[in-house]
Amino acid sequence: MKAKHKSPGESKDWTPDSLHKQVQAMMSEHESRLRSLFDTMSEGVILIAPDGQIVEANPSAQSILGLTHREITGRNYTSPDWKILRPDGTGMPVQEMAGPRAMREERPVKDMVMGIERPDGSVTWLNVSASPLINATGKLEGVVGTFADITAGKQAEQSLRESEERYRTLVESIPQKIFLKDKNSVYISCNRNYAEDLKIKPEEIAGHTDYNFYPRDLAEKYRADDKTVIESGNTQRIEERYIQQGEERVVETFKTPVRDDSGELVGVMGIFHDITERRKANEALRESEERFRNMTNLLPQTVFEADDKGDITFANREAYQIFGYSEEDVARGINVLQIIAPEDRARAAENLRLRLNGDELPPTEYTAVRKDDSKFPIILYARSITRDGKYARMMGILVDITERKQAEDGLRQSQACLQLIADYTSDAIWALDPDLRPTFQSPSSMARLFGYTLREWKTLDWSDYMHPDDVDTAINMFRGFRRRREQGSATVTMRARAKNGREMSLEVTVSPVRGQDGELTAIVGVARDITERKQAEARLVEYKTAVEQSVDGIALADMEGHIRFVNEAWARTHGYAIEELIGRHVSIFHTGEQYESEVVPFNLRLVETGSNSGEMWHVRRDGGVFPTWMTTTVLKDADQKPFGLLGIMRDITERKEMERGRRDQEIAEARAEELRRSRRGLISAQESLRKEIAGQLHGTVQNRLILLGHKLAELEARPASERTTEELAGIRQKLEELQNDHIRLIAHRLFPSILRLGIVAGLESLADDYGVELPIDLQVSKQLRDREQAGSGFIPDDVKLALYRIAEESLANILKHTPTAKNIVVKLSLSNSRILRLEVSDDGGGFDTAGPGNGIGLAIMSDYAAAAGGSYAMKSTPGKGTRITAQVPLPGIEAGQMSRGQPSG
Repeated sequence: MKAKHKSPGESKDWTPDSLHKQVQAMMSEHESRLRSLFDTMSEGVILIAPDGQIVEANPSAQSILGLTHREITGRNYTSPDWKILRPDGTGMPVQEMAGPRAMREERPVKDMVMGIERPDGSVTWLNVSASPLINATGKLEGVVGTFADITAGKQAEQSLRESEERYRTLVESIPQKIFLKDKNSVYISCNRNYAEDLKIKPEEIAGHTDYNFYPRDLAEKYRADDKTVIESGNTQRIEERYIQQGEERVVETFKTPVRDDSGELVGVMGIFHDITERRKANEALRESEERFRNMTNLLPQTVFEADDKGDITFANREAYQIFGYSEEDVARGINVLQIIAPEDRARAAENLRLRLNGDELPPTEYTAVRKDDSKFPIILYARSITRDGKYARMMGILVDITERKQAEDGLRQSQACLQLIADYTSDAIWALDPDLRPTFQSPSSMARLFGYTLREWKTLDWSDYMHPDDVDTAINMFRGFRRRREQGSATVTMRARAKNGREMSLEVTVSPVRGQDGELTAIVGVARDITERKQAEARLVEYKTAVEQSVDGIALADMEGHIRFVNEAWARTHGYAIEELIGRHVSIFHTGEQYESEVVPFNLRLVETGSNSGEMWHVRRDGGVFPTWMTTTVLKDADQKPFGLLGIMRDITERKEMERGRRDQEIAEARAEELRRSRRGLISAQESLRKEIAGQLHGTVQNRLILLGHKLAELEARPASERTTEELAGIRQKLEELQNDHIRLIAHRLFPSILRLGIVAGLESLADDYGVELPIDLQVSKQLRDREQAGSGFIPDDVKLALYRIAEESLANILKHTPTAKNIVVKLSLSNSRILRLEVSDDGGGFDTAGPGNGIGLAIMSDYAAAAGGSYAMKSTPGKGTRITAQVPLPGIEAGQMSRGQPSG
């Protein structure tokens, strides 16, 4: 029987129950796939119900948050267990979080950065997105949130910001000067130290070149160095020496090429600093080491250095002689433990270990061993040298105490004699055991000092004879010896009371006595009555207070002039601290010449008479001088033998300045009045002479020349021989030459006619005349040229003439004295629309302005400027040229208004 085939349409069961099962199977398969995706996502995913309860979280969420599935789903997003942070580290309120916002606003919220504190206290930074879940009816069923761990990126970003900040801080705070230029040597940036040297702000350097800040020769050298670095592509170290304020300085510069991300060379960076002090320090270090070795070789004790392993790195000459080793032995290697006897090496090794751990040990006794195995006792004084807080090496001195050990035997033999001395000394001697119980008192001295018998003394408590305030101090000091292992003694001052009630001040010196193991065995002390000395010291304090508070400077020196004491007023007036003056010679308050011419005679009279007073100029620390009234007295001892000099100084600067001010004012006023009268007379005489000459030229001389011209015309009109005609022509030529070459020239000297066209035209005329022989660059500001063209009366005739004469005199001097000058600049400018400024400069040989023969020319130019109400200045340096500057105010400017524009010279 054949099987019956079903058509495709007949292969499925379409009953409702069958369809329901098929849909459930498909949904189960789809849900399985979603669950698989949910569980395997690298991002954290959580589902939040509308009430804020977290209902699901995938494994990645659990890993990122550091919580279990139960811990996450057991929390509401409003739970205080969550510690959520904003990007700035502050707490993030619930309403700002991504999930609550998506739920509240019913829209996706993406890429929100927030931090969450994990259970171990660390913070994980997340990039969070949240989307609302809306069903088919539009009802909110919850929120799905996804987040990725961006902690590493956040930390990298923070590290980058901190790195950049550290870089900026480093560049701005290091003492080196740093700059950056492009490959054309144009500045891009610099740090603050470099900008301060150029007297600008760092942001102002961009776009400038070295020519803007340095002399041309230096700028060209710097640019050549830049070019070498850029062309070679290699860092260059440049060391230069130059003179700064009379002192040679050394600068070390590193210039290195700068490349962009593609490796292309785009500029040059420079770092430089002054290494003068480092050079000096290195030289001083070499000298110090040399002095150290020379000094140690002179010492009678063994001096050595050892490294952190105990290997000897240096030994002085005495060490080789005492131990029998040679320098070659040390060079091959000798450890400090090798020179210690075997019985002491373990103790020495332990002490070396303690030093390596940073402990400082007191002087320690050992038995040393020589190269020939002979032994002798030593005491080691050692100091640990650290570097960066860690042990680096040890420096030590070994003292041979063979003789001391021998002396100790003799000392024990003499103890009986010392006991006898203790019994009869004026000081009180006593001893305590480690429990602070008295074991000895010098009988007679204790009786004299306190008035108690030895039997009475044994029954007393400390409070019976010591001041109550000092009892605890004494007990604590004694107990301190018991707790610590110091070997040294201590000296303190205490108050005590004798049997008869007399109050005393005692100077008590206390020393611990220790056994071989370092343990305290006794405390011995000596008490001395210093009541009278303390009273004297109190009086001395009163005297010292009076001296210190004196407004006058007080100083005490020995007979050779070395300072032993100065009060605050003396030190402050001279610009020193008190401790800086002790031991210095009084000559530091005077110049060498003054000391010989004034101070020495003053002191000679002082020695003859015992005291001397008078005016004396003193020198402060900064080099400034000031007048004083000095009273000096020779101090003598009881035998009338001089032992010192007492000086009392009063600064009379204010009084002298008042006196000098009055005198200077009177002299200045008299001179000013005399100068004003002289200048008015000179100008008046000049104007009178000018009028007289002009009158002669335009009157008598000009009229006679006109008459001669008429006569000559009549003669020329008459018939004459050829010879007569030639003679008349020659006479007319001479007459015209006289009028054109002499008469007009004199008139021009009185007042150049070209000035009627303005000062600019006048200076152009001068530049043309002198330009035949000199390379003149005339520079006139456009503002001035426009103003003068607008009205010729803008500048008065006397001002134009003054500036013209100054320029003429300057060019004449250049032609006469420095005709080889290559750069001559005549510059005229208008400042603040009211002040004319003329500069004439050249790069010729220059001259000494204080030298002979320079006064007349300068005075002429100065008078011209002064006559026009202006000022004049000249600066010239031999070998560097000359600059002449004149400033003249236009009408309406008072003298005081020119102060800001005064030429600096």
